[in-house]
Amino acid sequence: MFHGTLDWANKKAPGKDGFSGVIDKDGVTLYLAGHAEGMRIGKLDGPNALTLYILTPGGANPRAGFADYKRVK
Repeated sequence: MFHGTLDWANKKAPGKDGFSGVIDKDGVTLYLAGHAEGMRIGKLDGPNALTLYILTPGGANPRAGFADYKRVK
């Protein structure tokens, strides 16, 4: 289990949301519940990469999408 904050700098809809999450038994899949909105499902794509799928139904800013993250050393 883990928790933290996601910040996004989108000119039309900037924002920040705290989250709580768990790592699946498979050691690869992540489930994150936003404290204010939405859900994110992630997948570890190796030791230095992560893909997050964002699902935020309804509310003021409904959206769905994904983001690829890579560790920069």
